[in-house]
Amino acid sequence: MSKSRTLLASIASVLLSFYCALTGCVGQSTSECNLPVPPIRLPFAVQNKGAKIETELLIIEEKEYIFQLSFIFKENNELDRARLKKLVGETMQDQGGDPSIPISLRLKISSFSVNNESFVYDQELSKFWLISWGADSFEKRIVGVKLKPGHYRINVESLNDIPKLIGTSVFFTMAYSNRL
Repeated sequence: MSKSRTLLASIASVLLSFYCALTGCVGQSTSECNLPVPPIRLPFAVQNKGAKIETELLIIEEKEYIFQLSFIFKENNELDRARLKKLVGETMQDQGGDPSIPISLRLKISSFSVNNESFVYDQELSKFWLISWGADSFEKRIVGVKLKPGHYRINVESLNDIPKLIGTSVFFTMAYSNRL
């Protein structure tokens, strides 16, 4: 190998190592370095029975990760906001808070190691409470799950039709909690 090719290979190796160190991918394969990390936000047709999302991601830090649904209303449209508020229900802190429209999901989280995939979490869930709201959305918490660093696959499936949500944009989100 010529000196210039050796030099280029060395520079490429150093740059790749630097990139991996910056992104937290030290010890991970190059394909894992390209995986998204939380927070993630994916469109989800939760109103349609059988609608599914599957994504892979990389967890860098051991934490509790919060899974939730974001229901979007038209900004500055009080009628749409009021319509959606009736559908999403109350907070858990309210006396006998109402979770409102029935939503049923199956959430599966699996972890990958060298040649193995194992389930970390696999549950059907149906009680989601309003946890926050903003200028154009309401957020309902699905569940919090503590995850260790590694490569994960997330699957979520809607288990019932929800005709009242037709025309409403809904997102499946995953973010980290500040609690350990």
